[in-house]
Amino acid sequence: MPALVGYLNLFRLDESKGGKKAMGTLILILRMWVMDFQQPKFKIEDNPAAEATSRLTRILTFLHLPVVNLWLLLCPVNLSYDWTLGSVPLVTDIGDPRNVWTGLFYSGLLALIWRSARSLISQVRL
Repeated sequence: MPALVGYLNLFRLDESKGGKKAMGTLILILRMWVMDFQQPKFKIEDNPAAEATSRLTRILTFLHLPVVNLWLLLCPVNLSYDWTLGSVPLVTDIGDPRNVWTGLFYSGLLALIWRSARSLISQVRL
């Protein structure tokens, strides 16, 4: 893909609106061609949280996934090329101990947003 963009840059197609539209259309058609003009077919194993029957399980699991990703960013011990097939177990109830980390993560995120907003408001008032 970068080679294609570099090739199109030789003709300066990216400097105008028409060129950007043409390049975007070309890349879209190329992607559709690679996929044989069909939608992807996903299995339950590809994203078990999305296929969970309980709404609570889906919500708790999707809230927990950013915590897992933050932990992987800070401590990349359990890296995997494929996170399917239940690599991250579903969070099925409120009593799951992983919810403590999820709560701490979102509390810290809200505190950071609150402090940033207060700082911005105080700078505007000056």
